[in-house]
Amino acid sequence: MFHYLYAQNLTAFAIILLGASFCLTVFHAVLRSHKIERIFISICTASYIALIIYATLFSREKSENAQGYSLIPFITYYKAKTENVEYYREAFMNVALFFPLGCFLYCYDIKGKRKWTAPIISALIFSSIIEIIQYAFKLGYAEIDDVIHNTAGVIIGILVCTLTEKILKEAKSILYDNK
Repeated sequence: MFHYLYAQNLTAFAIILLGASFCLTVFHAVLRSHKIERIFISICTASYIALIIYATLFSREKSENAQGYSLIPFITYYKAKTENVEYYREAFMNVALFFPLGCFLYCYDIKGKRKWTAPIISALIFSSIIEIIQYAFKLGYAEIDDVIHNTAGVIIGILVCTLTEKILKEAKSILYDNK
């Protein structure tokens, strides 16, 4: 299933992700602080974390050839330039994998204010744990780039939802101020 997603057109995939984040932001703006919204977001967040764990750990087979690691930041881009352009797709897909998680985490309010620090640190730790488990159990090649790209996905998800909510507030004020 995940190989099917990996092979899709990147532009279409990005448009689908942006559309879904827009819908989530509208949902959040309409139902802000309602119990149903908190329940829905909690279920979505837990389900998506389970999906990430499945995709990165349980959908892989143990392989003696898979063990290895790279602690060189942004080596993916060097490899894409010198070896194979598919490394760009790999980088994009690592960002895209964590983008929805950023959108879900955006919906959590901490004392009425959104905090960027907690979701970003959580994503960094979560992604690091995944890479360590992949290395320890020979489920994949552990790379610092994956951690960087996954964390960037969360940041971009939060940023897109923040901008979408600001646009919605501006549109609402324009519509209601003109009446």
